Amino acid sequence: MLKRNAIEVLSCFKPAGREDLEDFYAKYLRHSPKTFKHTPFLAFTSVGVKVLVGERWVKRYVVETQAVPTIAGLLELPPDTVVMKQWPGRHRSDWFWFTVAELREEMEDWTPGPSVSDSETLG
Repeated sequence: MLKRNAIEVLSCFKPAGREDLEDFYAKYLRHSPKTFKHTPFLAFTSVGVKVLVGERWVKRYVVETQAVPTIAGLLELPPDTVVMKQWPGRHRSDWFWFTVAELREEMEDWTPGPSVSDSETLG
């Protein structure tokens, strides 16, 4: 579990993407390719670092960003990792945010289905 300060650092990312994940999971991620070459997942983790302030060391939290090209790679990250994913469209692209824990929970109900290309677009 992230410490409170770390959650406050990561909260700045939450409003940036959509939270209505039902169609995103069902129509896009569930049947997506194994590797997202052009639109990888963006994973944001909080890392504690010590910074010298005056004469004393103070712990501060910074956000580390990773581009993760596969769902399998995401599942290796801590459950409280904040993730953003682009669902590309013809005339617009939407960004969605969720946590690794939410993705794991959603994947419990998944069954294999037809795959779509990374370039398949929103309707």
